[in-house]
Amino acid sequence: MKETTRNFHRHKRPAGNRQRPTVNVLLRLVFLQALPLLVLTACVSPAERKHMEAMLTDYEQRNSQYDTLSIDSTRRLADFFSRHGDAHQRMRAYYLLGCAHETAGESPQALDMFYKSLEQADTTASDCDYKRLSRIHGQMAAVYNKQRAPQLEIEEERIAVKCAWRAKDTLAALIYYQHLALPYHMLNQLDSVLYYSKEATRLFLEIGSKEHAANSLGVMIDVHLRQKNYDKAKDALIEYENNSNLFDSAGRVRNGAEIYYYLKGQYYEAIYQNDSAEYYYRKLLNSLSDFNQKEAAYKGLMSVYEKAGIADSAIKYASLYCDVNDSASIASSSEEIIRMHALYNYNANERKAKEKEREALNYRRAIGAVLIAVLLLTFVVYQYIKHQKEQKRKELMAANAEYVTLLFQYNQIQKDLKLSQINSSTFQHEKEMEVEELKRKLAVLQGTPAIVENWSIEQAKLYSPLIMELHKLAGKVQKPSKKIWDDFLYSMQKEFPEFMEKLNNGEAHLTEQELLTAALIRLQFTQGELSALLGVSKQRTNNLKRNINRKLFKEEGASTLNNNIYKL
Repeated sequence: MKETTRNFHRHKRPAGNRQRPTVNVLLRLVFLQALPLLVLTACVSPAERKHMEAMLTDYEQRNSQYDTLSIDSTRRLADFFSRHGDAHQRMRAYYLLGCAHETAGESPQALDMFYKSLEQADTTASDCDYKRLSRIHGQMAAVYNKQRAPQLEIEEERIAVKCAWRAKDTLAALIYYQHLALPYHMLNQLDSVLYYSKEATRLFLEIGSKEHAANSLGVMIDVHLRQKNYDKAKDALIEYENNSNLFDSAGRVRNGAEIYYYLKGQYYEAIYQNDSAEYYYRKLLNSLSDFNQKEAAYKGLMSVYEKAGIADSAIKYASLYCDVNDSASIASSSEEIIRMHALYNYNANERKAKEKEREALNYRRAIGAVLIAVLLLTFVVYQYIKHQKEQKRKELMAANAEYVTLLFQYNQIQKDLKLSQINSSTFQHEKEMEVEELKRKLAVLQGTPAIVENWSIEQAKLYSPLIMELHKLAGKVQKPSKKIWDDFLYSMQKEFPEFMEKLNNGEAHLTEQELLTAALIRLQFTQGELSALLGVSKQRTNNLKRNINRKLFKEEGASTLNNNIYKL
């Protein structure tokens, strides 16, 4: 039997090589190709748009009240909003067109529209209409039930439940959850039928909905009858009639739920009240029945007459049962429905694959852009640092060169004074004035004025070829070779033995750089020259001086080191 228990207990679903064309020809071709698109997408008047939006809202209201919708009218809506609407409006319009096709019994066309409606939804968006999504999946489940595709129905019902919960639509979520009993009934998995029915009943009672809880009893009645639990079946029948919302005030079954008569007839047949059973089977037959209900009525009447031994009537209704069963099978589009579902899944997978491919491409592009940005930033920073270093190097060279120039001038004047044969007091006075001026300048560069007073005493040592070579290297910001450093330390040991002995004091533990720094300071090298010769920054040079001052003289800071060095 195609559908004996679905409609009576089922809620309505919440609702080549050619001559190169000239530019003018190309423009004409482009215009001709684009003209239809321009016509289709031309702006509509505000009045027309307002009218169509109102019509869409009105049709949604009518659909929620189970009014029959015209396929032509809903197609007009779908065509309009497919060109002039946003994603939400297209989703709503395609859904209504699917409902119209479903009411007309055109299941494949209905599913096609439902699929199109689903395609408009963006489940990653914050404003995704999950409430409408739940309705669409619920309607698709109804189509699959009608086409005897229980596995597909289960899939859609579960999605409908999830979407309803996402939309915080508790009642709809529980209704779809209740509907899960139906495909399991079709699969003859009675334990699952009872589980979902009882659980739905409990959940409905928790929210205070006795009517919906009673609706869950419909499919349970059939299970009780199959299991020969006639007392439970009777209690469920009474509860169903008293509390479900499928009966009017006079106790008559509402349109669309007439299949209930078949269940009641089965009950009376089971307790051997064939007259009452025949009464309800005929009541079902006399209603505005579809193939499924006629099939159930003929089957029931055939069974009653068989048990009564009325062969002619049993044969009659057996023949009618076979005929309507064949008609139902012919009317069924289950193969096409299943094929359409498979095609949709294939297309959906293709779209997902393309989306993932686009996402991967965008990700690679983003990574590439970030890498390029990082490389550009790194290059800019590198160039900036390089420029800053070069600038500092030039400044250091200039300062060191100025100091070396002054040293040479000072040395030359001292020589002139010693070698001059002129006893002119005026000449000597001028030279002495130049010496004092150079002393002042050198003192400024040296940063320790008192040190200059001792230069005359150590003139020969200060201007030895090795020391002057070091000054020249400092002026070029070049580090001396290892041999020059070795020669320098040897010269210091020879010329300043007591000083070097104090520097090499085991308790001080001066490092090699600290030893060289102290020796160079003793020979009047500036901090800029120290930085150039040692190949370190001025900050590092200052740290070396601070360490030396602490280790040798137990003083903090670097400002007093030069004077302390000359006191050794």
